[in-house]
Amino acid sequence: MKKYAYILFFLVHSLIASGQVSVDAQLDSTQIRIGEQTHLSLTVIAPEGSKVELPAFKPQTEITKGIEIIASKQETEPTEKGETRKVVYTLTAWDESKTEYELPEMSVKVDGRVYKSPATKLKIKKMPVDSLQMESILPPDSIQDNPFAWQEWIPYGISTLLILVLSWVLWKLFKQLKTTKTPTRKQEKAKVFSPYEKACIAIMALKQRATNTEECQKAYYTELTDILRTYIAARFGINAMEMTSNEIIENLQKNNQEVASEELRQLLQAADLVKFARYNTAENEKTFYTDTLTQFIEATKMQPNEASLQVASAPKPAEEKTKQHPKRLLRILIMLCTIAIAGLLTLTIIGIWDLIE
Repeated sequence: MKKYAYILFFLVHSLIASGQVSVDAQLDSTQIRIGEQTHLSLTVIAPEGSKVELPAFKPQTEITKGIEIIASKQETEPTEKGETRKVVYTLTAWDESKTEYELPEMSVKVDGRVYKSPATKLKIKKMPVDSLQMESILPPDSIQDNPFAWQEWIPYGISTLLILVLSWVLWKLFKQLKTTKTPTRKQEKAKVFSPYEKACIAIMALKQRATNTEECQKAYYTELTDILRTYIAARFGINAMEMTSNEIIENLQKNNQEVASEELRQLLQAADLVKFARYNTAENEKTFYTDTLTQFIEATKMQPNEASLQVASAPKPAEEKTKQHPKRLLRILIMLCTIAIAGLLTLTIIGIWDLIE
């Protein structure tokens, strides 16, 4: 009993499946002229997931004698009933011996079962020929041999000459680039000393040269006061080099710099006496005045934050204009020559190819 039930189940299933499969074939134009094209659409509707095998024809083959397949294209679209497979064949006819062709049924396999499309008919319309006007139909022209024209080749000859000249220039530039040495310019940045550092260095150098003769004392005090005047001018912006000793003290007091003002006054007066009155000082006095200057410099030196502010506000020296690097100029010229050669060569090749064709 079970055996009959299974057989009945498979029969019902196959009937249902076959009821869901449909195959159709239609022409978009049932009449064409010789050499014209038409499209045959083979449409298969089958349940989704079914294995569908459509007929395959190679291009330039005949679907039936006298009807040639030029190309084919497959499409798949989902529908409510399942899945639609469609093949569109492009057909044409060249044979005038028949005016009507019957396109055969096309076999399609769906899940191993063969279904056939309905047969279709295609009519061929002949072209009417007027036999009385045959003389007006001329034979095809022979192949013409165009004459050679120098004028068409002159621009490409000039461009070829320019390419040769630019290639020679490029070769010279490459040689120059290999022989040109890169100039090296050593620029040592001079250390910038603060007024305090300059004064300390000058005092140390003065102590090393100090002697006790009359002429040497005059030179010593002259240089000692010059160090003081230079420091004051650089540190406080006072033109001490053009002022008298009293004017220097007065300007320092105006700038609230009363540090060791009395000792500085004594230093300046003693220096004036040595320079102008031939006054001689003892060695301990010379040491006292030198120490007085050193203490004044130490007491009035700029603090770090004040020094950085002064450096930032100071005008920067004008930068020297350096000559352009010779190798850089050569590389630019080489690049320009290369671009020009490539452009001219491309235009020349394209133009000559057009002339030959």
